[in-house]
Amino acid sequence: MNKSDFITKLQALPIEEEVVDLTKILCGFNTVNPPGNEELCTPTISKFLEGCGAEIAVYAKENGRDNVVGIIKGKKPGKRIAIVGHSDVVPTDGQEWEHDPFKVMTRDGKLFARGVIDNKGPFAATLVAVKNFITLTGGDFAGEIMIISAADEEQGSNFGIKYLFNELGLTCDGALIPDGGEFSEMVYGEMGILKIEISSKGKTFHSSMPEKGENAVVPLCDLIARLEKLDWEGVTGDKAFDHVVMNISMIAGGSKIDAVPDSAYSKIMWRYPLGVTKKVIMDYVKTEMDNVKNEYDYADFEIKEVQFSEPMLSSPSGILVTSAEKSASELGVPVPELKTIRGETVGKYMYQATGCEVLVNGPQDDSIALMHQPNEWVAIDSLVKFSEYYTVLLANCMVYSK
Repeated sequence: MNKSDFITKLQALPIEEEVVDLTKILCGFNTVNPPGNEELCTPTISKFLEGCGAEIAVYAKENGRDNVVGIIKGKKPGKRIAIVGHSDVVPTDGQEWEHDPFKVMTRDGKLFARGVIDNKGPFAATLVAVKNFITLTGGDFAGEIMIISAADEEQGSNFGIKYLFNELGLTCDGALIPDGGEFSEMVYGEMGILKIEISSKGKTFHSSMPEKGENAVVPLCDLIARLEKLDWEGVTGDKAFDHVVMNISMIAGGSKIDAVPDSAYSKIMWRYPLGVTKKVIMDYVKTEMDNVKNEYDYADFEIKEVQFSEPMLSSPSGILVTSAEKSASELGVPVPELKTIRGETVGKYMYQATGCEVLVNGPQDDSIALMHQPNEWVAIDSLVKFSEYYTVLLANCMVYSK
């Protein structure tokens, strides 16, 4: 059928009913991470994907930490496109909710519950999109659709995407991540992240005679002040990205007020663009360390890397981006703007493992302000729109592409 007929038939399907029902079921499972218990969602997601004709596999690095992977093969050869959501959610402890966060409340055209925006609602919308795509095409498409319900996204993905792609060797050609960004924007690049811990060693002595000790806090504070004064805004790379940003995240030292502290440490984080390397940042750090040592001859620093990931920049002219732009135009909604972000998603881990094209977005603008918040909500019509968008996006990738 032609594209116009495809969209007309799509919009006649009971999208709202199916998306809302599936969201309610998934959000009813308490999969707060830690501990996760993502296995609670496995039967529902597996049954849904089986109904779409998917071959199902469940991978768990530890008991209860299920990753559900469904693969639907088209009738023609082509690329494998992954759609990746996650089934874990953040805790509700200490938050003031107006209702049970694990029972969806409907009010004013919105769904309220933990996970409705991050990420069970958007993932439910994309699952329904896959179902409708298979219904409308009869499976006559090129390539494969890989649907992943991942574990552990909220705590670093060591039991989820990193496990699947780095340890088990899963692969794909493109990844659609309905978990982040906004509907009017598409994330195709993510900054690199470097987190380090700098420890400072000294010599303790009674605080009444500090001159006989070597205060570990003082040179560390000097180092931090020097790093903070550097012109990080002037450290730039690829024009698609922002400049380098630094944050002094933690500082601690000493054990009691009556003693010269013989140890102290600080944790520092940088977000950096493509074109800047870890070495560039560390050279700045080491230069300032040398300057501090010229002031305090006893200064003794040690650096430990806490986390590191390189920047990711997907192709702005790849099949995912061009199909997404075309789909928005055909549905009569604003064409989303390409952007890069300082944060990172599971898309970066997949890109680093496979080199696949990555595209990240969400069902509504200002989604980020609702994530992890009490009384988390999502507009029902935005989920419906998002589901339609994903269905047409898949069609443009796998049926109507040239």
